[in-house]
Amino acid sequence: MSTTIATQQPRARASSAKMLGRAGTGLAGAAVLAFSAALPAHAQTEVTSGHADVIGVNSAHEIGSNFGSDFAPWGANFDYQFVFDDALNQNGVTCSNGVITIDGHGINSNQLPDVGLDNSSNNPYLIDVSTASGSPQTGDVSFSSSLSDVLSTDGPPVELPSSAHVHGDWEFVVGSCAAGESYVFELTFEAEGQGGVGNFDEQGITFVINS
Repeated sequence: MSTTIATQQPRARASSAKMLGRAGTGLAGAAVLAFSAALPAHAQTEVTSGHADVIGVNSAHEIGSNFGSDFAPWGANFDYQFVFDDALNQNGVTCSNGVITIDGHGINSNQLPDVGLDNSSNNPYLIDVSTASGSPQTGDVSFSSSLSDVLSTDGPPVELPSSAHVHGDWEFVVGSCAAGESYVFELTFEAEGQGGVGNFDEQGITFVINS
């Protein structure tokens, strides 16, 4: 299935992290990955439909994201963001008590991104998500799936087992179910290899929900 992308003007973005601190890895107490006005301007890539994995680990233990059959490694050149347009009028999207739920098994991926997690390596990975410093939206974000634990901005890191590929429900606390609003969540995703692998990476990735 194809993934639909578009471009838009760049916007400042900063990341933060809540996984256990470690020196020299871009976590708390050290330099973090950030996009600032000092960097060359470039257009961001909007992912508006199709299959994607916000965290993707390939068989060579490279960490990045999957867009359809394409793998995009994390780093300074990563410029993707997920955009859910006209979300409340789409199948599989509901809002109750100010919480927008995107059902990965109920949406039409031809109209919205179907965002999951993938670990194609032979080692488990510890993964985490946090709200980036300065994010316009600070409500909690969570992802529940067949994994034993929920990945959440207010919870601990969870394990993504080897050879695991999961999709599920995303929940965004926005505080309102009104139509015609735009919610921008700037998030920091992290992944760290377990079982003697030991590699680590983090990436700021934005989710935009237009109700």
